Amino acid sequence: MAQLPPTQPTADWLRDHRAALEKSRDALRSNELLWGWARLATFLIAAVGWAPLRNQPAAAIATSLAGLVGFILCVRRHRRRRTARESADRAILIVEEAQTRCGGKQVVVRTTLRPADPASPTDQLAPFIDRGRAWPLTPQELDDLDIYAAPVGLFGLLNRTSSIIGARRLRDAIESQPLDQSAITVLQSAIRALLTDRAARVRILAAAAALRGPDSQLDTLVAALRAAAPLPRQIPVTGLRLWGGISLVLALIALVRFMSGGGGGSISTLVGLFVVNGTIYGWLLRRTLNPALAPWRSLWKIVDALIIALADIDSLPSAGPLERIRESCQPAARKLLPALVSPLYWADTGGLMHATLNALAFYDLHVADMLFARVVPNRVQLLTALSAFADLEVFTSLACFSDEQPDATFPDFAAETALRITDGQHPLINPSRAIPNSLTLTPRQHLWLITGSNMAGKSTFLRMIGLNALLAQMGSAVCAAKMTLSPLRLITDLRARDNLADNASYFMAEVRHIRRIVVPPADPAPVLGLIDEPFRGTNSLDQSAAGIALVRHLIRSPGVFLIATHDRHMTREPDEIQAANFHFEENLGEHGPVFDYKLHQGPAKTRNALAILERAGYPPELLKEAKTWADTM
Repeated sequence: MAQLPPTQPTADWLRDHRAALEKSRDALRSNELLWGWARLATFLIAAVGWAPLRNQPAAAIATSLAGLVGFILCVRRHRRRRTARESADRAILIVEEAQTRCGGKQVVVRTTLRPADPASPTDQLAPFIDRGRAWPLTPQELDDLDIYAAPVGLFGLLNRTSSIIGARRLRDAIESQPLDQSAITVLQSAIRALLTDRAARVRILAAAAALRGPDSQLDTLVAALRAAAPLPRQIPVTGLRLWGGISLVLALIALVRFMSGGGGGSISTLVGLFVVNGTIYGWLLRRTLNPALAPWRSLWKIVDALIIALADIDSLPSAGPLERIRESCQPAARKLLPALVSPLYWADTGGLMHATLNALAFYDLHVADMLFARVVPNRVQLLTALSAFADLEVFTSLACFSDEQPDATFPDFAAETALRITDGQHPLINPSRAIPNSLTLTPRQHLWLITGSNMAGKSTFLRMIGLNALLAQMGSAVCAAKMTLSPLRLITDLRARDNLADNASYFMAEVRHIRRIVVPPADPAPVLGLIDEPFRGTNSLDQSAAGIALVRHLIRSPGVFLIATHDRHMTREPDEIQAANFHFEENLGEHGPVFDYKLHQGPAKTRNALAILERAGYPPELLKEAKTWADTM
């Protein structure tokens, strides 16, 4: 069995790493403060240091120049220390989040809400990692398995993403289950590598945390990248940029002459330049440049955050898809995104000065030409880097879950249709309270009937199976001592609901859900069917008849199936070769039923309902008649 790597216990490593980070952060903070004072001191020297030496011009100028040079150097050093301290702060935040989850605690670090798609479908990023053939989960499975449930659903438990694109990619990884064993193995290799190298994982997560907040602009950035295009050919860009530069020089000369008493000629030159260039801008450029630059204004914030988020991309281990992610992100991190910063700063202007520079020197034309010359040829690389980063956030999220969950293990995959779980636990139940149970489904015995009273553990057992199968096919570690499976198409009917908008009663909703298991789509992958109380929305006679027929049909069907039921008639069907009976027990304690939540062989034999009615004070004649009827059934 592929166990997790034998390293220092997660809680101990997090404690030690946090202490080291806090020590480093405190040193950086002190250094940052020191350089802040040095920055202020050199500024004062540059600004007023000449005053005591005003009678010695050479010394005064030298003092001011020295102060100016010192100020520039101090600003750079102060900025570096601040950047390093902010990085340490984010790393400490990541470790703190991990500590809240350590030991498998049911804590939502980010959000459990399902992320929405971008406003326009064309702004959705294309997948980066090929997950091969996939099986899409329906809203029924998402509801049955509490994927987005409150207060803690599976998505919330797994989610450690810092960006909306990462959250969407995690959503897609859950909702679209890979069916190719080779693809799942590749995903698993990336998660294993990040699981082993905890320090690298913390650095990657800390860098990505720079996106928290500005990530709301990511959809705008993606849309702007897709829409970016060279300026129209009818605009003589080179000629106008050259003339704009000349105009600016002429305007500055005229302004200097005017301030020196040059008279009306200088004013005429300025007015003439404003009239001619303003007309050219308004007639030829404004209607093109305004809509072209509008999506890019204010995007310098998200580009700055992306540069930080990708700053530690070289920390990625060289393992399978992680190496591809690193290679795809490196050009954006090192060159393409930094090249966009200056034009984006310049694009984010407005007011009177912006209007003046447009009318005088075609300011927006210079900005647009520089921006689109850097964006258009590199559009595919930039979009690919964003998509690769989204997959990286998925891998780091699953690696965190795998590391923080106690007794987790990576599953093995079988060539035959099988599902074996040893001491499996429900991922959404605190490990300190979870009762482990085991399961073995093979081609020889591929259907289990689970009986027992309400609250004894039947539904929880089925959800434990479904969630661990889902995690396994995502490439994640699972909550079990051991697990082996073949890729399976997960179909559930655990929580049927009325749908008045669709004119569907409770029973009709059930019929539709179970039909997907009985008549699945044409696909070679076997089904994992999980059913809780089949056909419970109809009368007991029809429920028994349909349930028995369902069991007989599934015994003859390929796949593996679990059915939880109260119907004793269904438990008589298994022939102990292709199907088997198991049950959850309860005992009647002083204050009501007592459950051990352990799975036992054979059908349920205890019948405590009438005893509970008796303790509740029901009339003796009612209880006597009920017992008589029960003995005849």
